[in-house]
Amino acid sequence: MKSETLVETIQRSHLFDPLRVQAGNYKSRSCNLLPEEYWTKLKLIKKDAVLESDQLTAKTAWCFETIGEIQDTFVSAYTHFLNGEFYKGWGKLERCEILIGFLDRHFIDTNNDYGIEYIRVHVKNFQDLFPYRQFFSPSFLLKFSCSVCNTPITPRSQCQHIVGEIYDGVMCTKVASSIVRFNEISIVENPVQKNSVVFVNGEDNYNYDSVRYVVNKLNSPWQPWSYKKSKKLVTKYKNVGRNELCPCGSGTKFKKCCLGKKIETDHYELIF
Repeated sequence: MKSETLVETIQRSHLFDPLRVQAGNYKSRSCNLLPEEYWTKLKLIKKDAVLESDQLTAKTAWCFETIGEIQDTFVSAYTHFLNGEFYKGWGKLERCEILIGFLDRHFIDTNNDYGIEYIRVHVKNFQDLFPYRQFFSPSFLLKFSCSVCNTPITPRSQCQHIVGEIYDGVMCTKVASSIVRFNEISIVENPVQKNSVVFVNGEDNYNYDSVRYVVNKLNSPWQPWSYKKSKKLVTKYKNVGRNELCPCGSGTKFKKCCLGKKIETDHYELIF
């Protein structure tokens, strides 16, 4: 259950008034990132809170830090797309997902005051347009330690800190301190790490036309859009003679290859 005290502090504490205004005006910034003064103010608030052992204020500062990072990361993804840097933008989308997961444990932007719910929806929209279908998935046996106290974490020995909780304005995580054993690497369709995209021969030959089309239609990263997804017969398989070479590139006749198979591709109807 989310702490109501934390929610009230985020929404009403006068200490955070200027930060609340800046984070809340995300649409007016368009493609600009939050100003340096936003981060400087947060550092000062957190520093004072830690010195005074004020965990609530320190935790609120962490929430505003994470909100700001989510906003800036989403804007950076959009900027990468505009510049044709699609894989870099893809990595930013994944980072947004991770950060939103961290924030959800403590604060849900129910009223979309800071655009977090908007970002959650549109990160998924952009990801669905990407052509990536295969990813590397490595398997390791790792040694972990606590990010707060550096205590080694094992099935029989753990510290009292809770992973995901906030201590002195910093989130507790499990830190991979060393690799005990490398097990395997697999190619999967639903990876834990979405950034591990398979590039054949190390080259990016993916078709990003759908993503490019969307970003060229948008006036800013904050313009809402959606899509309807359906299946459509691949054009090159229409009106092919039985004895012609199969369009799939197999080198065999169509009648002995893909004739009778329903060759479809995803079709997106974009809504702006």
